[in-house]
Parts: sequence; structure tokens; C-alpha cells
Amino acid sequence: MRKLANAKAVFWFAAGAIVAGCAPIGMGSGYEDPPKPMIYAFDIVKRIEPGVTAEADPNEFKQDVYGLGPQARLLMRFKDLLPHVSDVRIDGDNKVQVQLTVVGDAADAAAAADAISVCALTRHFMMFATWDAAHQFGTTGRWKTPGGDFDRAECAKGTVSDKDKQAVVFDVTQWFIDYPKARNANYGLIATSAKPVEIAGDTSGSAYPRLLWSE
Repeated sequence: MRKLANAKAVFWFAAGAIVAGCAPIGMGSGYEDPPKPMIYAFDIVKRIEPGVTAEADPNEFKQDVYGLGPQARLLMRFKDLLPHVSDVRIDGDNKVQVQLTVVGDAADAAAAADAISVCALTRHFMMFATWDAAHQFGTTGRWKTPGGDFDRAECAKGTVSDKDKQAVVFDVTQWFIDYPKARNANYGLIATSAKPVEIAGDTSGSAYPRLLWSE
């Protein structure tokens, strides 16, 4: 009986050491595999500006280049984001980012990083969006504020990418947490600029506006 009691004591001591000590290898952060970088093009992109009231003006979408400025903004959404939400990693150094590629030289990219903000939209928009309305369906489609309804507390400033000096990246992790993850809401984002800048558009072969994360 004494041997049995001693064996039980050893077992419970070992079990307690496992609980109190380190987790099994690969389980400390909840992920067994290293982060896998993912790149997705924004597939719903629409520029809006006060002087353009036509809902389907061909110069405002499917362009190689978009001009932004105080009176020109860009609506962006990756329509299939929500099914990916549970796989997106935001642990450690993992972030959700927007990347915009500036047309011009390194000085233009630096100026664009200082001028552009990427902000969380607070309502759904459609491709017929204009400066005055998020969609074309009557008075309910009008923005509360002309130029887009967005959360000014959820605006990210950009930094020039170390890898591509023409690319400007924006950390939108907080937008991802507050809207797609917490609310299951994929309203998208809006790019505003305090100064005139040009960025590559959604029909650009390699410099299109994109959303970056790791899984």
C-alpha cells in the first residue's frame, strides 16, 4: 500500500509540474506553424469626387491610376474578407495592412505617406457610390457626410515600405479588430489625402491596392 501511495504522489507531482510549467512545444502562442503571408487585391474600388455625379462614370473605377486629394477619395473593399477572419493572425508582430503604390519617385512616395490616411468606413457602399451617396437606392443611400462616412478615430497613417520604395503601407489592424472581427462587418476602407497624389489602380498588373495579413 505504501508503494501505491508513493506512486500516486509521484504522478500528481509530475502532473502539477506540467500544468505549472511550460506548455508543450508549438502550443505556447496557440499556433504550431510560422506565419504565412497573404496578399489580396481590393476587388471593389471606386473613386469619388464632388464634380462627378454620374453613378457609373467610367473614369472613377477600373483604372490603372487614381488621383487623390482633398476633393478626391478612394473607397476600397475586399468582398470575401469575412470568411478569412478566423484565420487572420494578429498575435505578436503580425498585422493587417493596406498597401498603396505611389506613381512617381521616392520623394513622391514620402510625400504620399505624409498626406494619405486610410480610414474605416462605417457603412456599406456600392460601385455606384458618389461623393454624395454610398449607393443609388433613394435618399437612404446618401452619406451622412458628403465624401463618405468614416470613423476618424480609425485612420492609419502610412510608411514607405522598406522592400518597395514606391509602396506605402498602412497598419489597419485596429480596423480589422473593431469591424470585421468584432462586428462581422466588412464596410471597407477609404483613402483620403491632404495633398494631390497619384496611386496605382486596381487594373495595374502588379501595383494594385491590396490588403496584407498572415495566417
